[in-house]
Amino acid sequence: MFTRLSIPTPFQIGPVNAYLAGRTLVDPGPGSEEAWTALLDGLERHDLAPTDIEQVLITHPHPDHFGSAKRLRESGARIVASTEAAAIVRDFGDRLAYEQEYFADFFDRCGMAETTAKTVTDLPEAYLSVAPGVETDLELDDGESVTVEGVELTAEAVQGHSSGETIFTFEHDGRSKAIVGDHVLADITPNPLLQPPRKKAAVVHASSRRSIARSRRSGTATSITSCRATARR
Repeated sequence: MFTRLSIPTPFQIGPVNAYLAGRTLVDPGPGSEEAWTALLDGLERHDLAPTDIEQVLITHPHPDHFGSAKRLRESGARIVASTEAAAIVRDFGDRLAYEQEYFADFFDRCGMAETTAKTVTDLPEAYLSVAPGVETDLELDDGESVTVEGVELTAEAVQGHSSGETIFTFEHDGRSKAIVGDHVLADITPNPLLQPPRKKAAVVHASSRRSIARSRRSGTATSITSCRATARR
């Protein structure tokens, strides 16, 4: 159902995957000129232009995944993300400032040298140039759905890689599949980043319980190998 488009990033992690189905694009990549050119090339191979994209789904609010969304919205696409992700992609600089303020104090209380703490908290500023703010047109809560090419995708809130992280699960050709963003990675841990506390703790705890329950039902811990065949990064 989905076709993978490899999008380059200016970061060590290397390229990220965008996914195309009809006129829906998932995770369009960072807001760099190199990434935009690669995205245009990928769309052209499917006889599409940015103005043909009707909706953009964002799995999580990291710049390498949402940065090109602003250009696509300006070309007419609607942006779809979780409510928490929507608040971050609207103003990534504000989110970064919150994280820097929190961790500067946290590292100080932990006894980290001020120069080291500053180095660590300043590192994410490299993302700002590829993370232009974008408004979200449709905010999805846990369990709500969006239709792609006649197929219903369910937004499921998950925890671990990013604030506001969502996977999109669906049935296709008699199989259960999912677009997982960076929630499942083949070669490295999907949990490389520190996250500050979230303000809506009650909502987060509820989604955490649902995520844990789903993992137990699906036997995630024992089926990671098979997940790689069906889950999309």
